[in-house]
Amino acid sequence: MNFRFVLGGLAINPVFTTSPMSRRTGLRAGDTVQRGADLIIINNRQEQDFVKNMSGAAIVYIGLTDSDVEGTWKWVDGSTLGSSFSFWASNGIMTEPNGGRSENCAVTVAKPPPEWTNLVGWIDAPCNKAYQWICEKRISQIKLP
Repeated sequence: MNFRFVLGGLAINPVFTTSPMSRRTGLRAGDTVQRGADLIIINNRQEQDFVKNMSGAAIVYIGLTDSDVEGTWKWVDGSTLGSSFSFWASNGIMTEPNGGRSENCAVTVAKPPPEWTNLVGWIDAPCNKAYQWICEKRISQIKLP
């Protein structure tokens, strides 16, 4: 697994994999969990910009879900999305999140496809779509040979 190192003591895996999220594992990208990583938690504008730049035109799952309690967004580490920042998309007509119980996973979009006209940022989406994902792993967990 090749990692790109960024601020905050995290190694970010910029290699994207496409697969639907599994109901069995919840909002966990299976291969990344087996390697001791998890879907990315975005803590600030710098991390959001990094993901946006790395993802290009891809739709990318991030580690945010409201599958436990509708409307209460939590990161894969169990922490609740705070009110101090978020990057939910809005285009003046539509504001995310808006999917109700059918859209419980968050994706980030830098270049929206036609069905999401002018929606740039986080969008709530179904968890069973074959979108890409980006993972992170704490540097202290990396075992060097």
